[in-house]
Amino acid sequence: MASKTTSEELKTATALKKRSSDVHAVDHSGNVYKGFQIWTDLAPSVKEEPDLMFAKCIVQAGTDKGNLTCVQIDPPGFDEPFEVPQANAWNVNSLIDPMTYGDIGMLPHTNIPCVLDFLKVRFMKNQIYTTADPLVVAINPFRDLGNTTLDWIVRYRDTFDLSKLAPHVFYTARRALDNLHAVNKSQTIIVSGESGAGKTEATKQIMRYFAAAKTGSMDLR
Repeated sequence: MASKTTSEELKTATALKKRSSDVHAVDHSGNVYKGFQIWTDLAPSVKEEPDLMFAKCIVQAGTDKGNLTCVQIDPPGFDEPFEVPQANAWNVNSLIDPMTYGDIGMLPHTNIPCVLDFLKVRFMKNQIYTTADPLVVAINPFRDLGNTTLDWIVRYRDTFDLSKLAPHVFYTARRALDNLHAVNKSQTIIVSGESGAGKTEATKQIMRYFAAAKTGSMDLR
């Protein structure tokens, strides 16, 4: 039997949503789409483990305009259908490979669950840097990924087309130097985050890049 939603859960969902995140579940004829995927914060796995925040589900037959009848597909292991009010449903970026997109703004949907899933997939494949241009989002891996060596510095320092390289703190440092030379004005890099997010390490790597720039094709004066 499908579970019901409390008014408190609906208020929470509404606070998290933007209009662009609304799921449009009805076609031009007034029929509800079946078989499309959504994110929801009311899935069984989220109720068992709230830290998950969202789970991916597929809309089933029997759905009406008010509520979506869904089955959870990710994480797997929950086969019982449940009801999701449309206020608690978010669009999914289907058939998107997060490793082919370096910037969050390039995603078709940039709602909270889509962005979190995008960052998670990249992180699991050791890509800890992502841009939300001009910002760089970094997730602390708590281990050495070998992506801050001198070879990496040289790669970002000496390239003629920075846009072809993946997001990195060296990318940010290189852009700051480019702007410094181009407009002859001081540049500021703000490194922010919670305790343990890796701010100190990121700052250290940026300073390493600046020091190395003196010996490369970009002479830092």
